[in-house]
Amino acid sequence: GWEWKDYCKETPETLNSTSQYAAFGACKTGYGGVIPGTGSPDANLDTLARTYAPAVAGRFVYSNYNITTAAFTLTYQVDTSISLPTQVWHYATRYPGGPNVSVSPPTALSVTQPSPTTLEFVPNTASTGQTVTITLTKKNQ
Repeated sequence: GWEWKDYCKETPETLNSTSQYAAFGACKTGYGGVIPGTGSPDANLDTLARTYAPAVAGRFVYSNYNITTAAFTLTYQVDTSISLPTQVWHYATRYPGGPNVSVSPPTALSVTQPSPTTLEFVPNTASTGQTVTITLTKKNQ
């Protein structure tokens, strides 16, 4: 499988060990830097980073990310007994000026942006079991 490790640190003990583990990370299996033949680390991030929902406050129904347009869709059934928000992480450079965010039905969820790459959604008028869809697109779409 694919892995990305930005940093590792060896000691004399770990260098002479048969273990794959270093003092920090796993240097023997490869780490960080540029994936051979692919250019800069930033180019790799542009190619590999995807918008996704690390937390869904309800029952997941559907998610899709279009690598060409950066359009992202998440559909789920709301569970108002879950006190934590639904979170959507996005790679900021894919959405210059921030993403366009839409919710269907329009008033079902309230949205906040606690960090430049994270959006959080909590029920506004949505009730438990209601199906909602969140869509992120680039500003020019």
